[in-house]
Amino acid sequence: MSVWFAKTKIIGVASDFKMNALDQMTLPAIFWCLRQVPSPNAWIMLRAKSDLSMLAPTLLKKIQDFDPDLPVQEMQSMTGVIADSLWLKRLSAALIGLLAGLAILLAGAGIYSVMSYSVSQRRKEVGIRVAFGADRRDVLGLITGETCRLAVLSSVLGCAAAFVVGRLATPTVYLSPWQASSQFQDRLSPAAFLLSSLFLFCVAISASYIPARRALPVDPMVALQ
Repeated sequence: MSVWFAKTKIIGVASDFKMNALDQMTLPAIFWCLRQVPSPNAWIMLRAKSDLSMLAPTLLKKIQDFDPDLPVQEMQSMTGVIADSLWLKRLSAALIGLLAGLAILLAGAGIYSVMSYSVSQRRKEVGIRVAFGADRRDVLGLITGETCRLAVLSSVLGCAAAFVVGRLATPTVYLSPWQASSQFQDRLSPAAFLLSSLFLFCVAISASYIPARRALPVDPMVALQ
């Protein structure tokens, strides 16, 4: 390893860390003594249990006691630093969430349109069933049953695809220290799959209920014409 100084002494080895962004690879780095490599800017990292707002006056006093002419440009907690580095990812996540909401609305509208067309094409079948004494609840169950089967199949396929994509995307997501120290990152939440599937299932049933109700008051004589 080539360095700028003829005599260099290693006094310690630090663990891996990310300097500029959480999604960047860990690169080799060397910490030089400030007396050997002077810099107009310096960063001081302090580990404390109290809040930054309570600690800031004490830190400023200590720095002023050390050098009254030393300016302090900024004080920021590590939580704030991480939040500032993730603003682009947060914006992307918000846009993805918005697109997901629009996709749910389009899915509901599509299911509604398909079920409306299916019911309109089966008016004679509904009329014949009612004419032969079929209960209107049975007719409603016949129409909504098709949507239930389609929704269940779609939920299973969607959960399988989401599980695969989630496993691939987990390494790119920032985890808080308590999550990283647990087994949280090794498994995906079953509640998220269950709630999302249940929500989409309710959307599908709601979108098909109105066309199904519209088919119930069909007069058998009108339907058979």
